[in-house]
Amino acid sequence: MKKVNIQELKANFPRFLSELEAESVLTICRRNMPIAELRMIKPTINKKRKFGQHRSWGKFDYGVFEQQREISDAFEDDEIVNLKSS
Repeated sequence: MKKVNIQELKANFPRFLSELEAESVLTICRRNMPIAELRMIKPTINKKRKFGQHRSWGKFDYGVFEQQREISDAFEDDEIVNLKSS
């Protein structure tokens, strides 16, 4: 357990973070009186989710494809509209 004053911690924070990894506890002091402890936390293990675990899995609206066809058909008309008034 290492003690460090606030001013020193503010000036050299990255260095104390690397020291914290080795010592696991850092006591923060104000005028040499302990006021707080800074501790390392345990790293969490991120497990990958299995495919298809979402509650809506398997529910797909195939009507999307029909809407897409309607939109693309609307843009593929051979008729050209002149928007400028003569």
